[in-house]
Amino acid sequence: MIDYVLLEFLFFCSDGVGRSTLIEQYCKSFPENYKTTLGFNIFVKHVKLKQGKEVTIRLWDPSERLFFKRFNQFIYRQANGGIIMYDITNTISLKKIADWCEEIRKLSGDIPIMLIGNKLDLIKKRAVSEEEVRNIIKKNNLSSYMEVSLKTGENVDLAFEVLTKLILE
Repeated sequence: MIDYVLLEFLFFCSDGVGRSTLIEQYCKSFPENYKTTLGFNIFVKHVKLKQGKEVTIRLWDPSERLFFKRFNQFIYRQANGGIIMYDITNTISLKKIADWCEEIRKLSGDIPIMLIGNKLDLIKKRAVSEEEVRNIIKKNNLSSYMEVSLKTGENVDLAFEVLTKLILE
């Protein structure tokens, strides 16, 4: 017997960090010419796990301007997991992590939240120290952490796989 599960993921990050690109790359539709999200987009990915379980992942991609509007409260309540993304070359991209964690937990409950650092391909330009990241993870009780490169695709699929497994445990 095959089990079927629908999971819904929320994404949070400052504009320009790569949220839309991460989602589109994971769903295998990498954009040639990126355009900033003006409203929100919904992406769907079907995954078959080794245990025979079929998982449909619905990815909500709102613009930063819509993150805290009442319009999104319905979406938050359905969420099974959250992803907060920052740019490892830009410390300013860390500013709202605590606010986003609080918002997710207030509206979605105690769902797993993964922190993703983007631009692993620019590791030599790292501005956010690993110690700073560890402190953020501990302070905000985040479930998991991973660094990815949207340029090379490194760890993109793995990040979603890790979060999916955390949710299903």
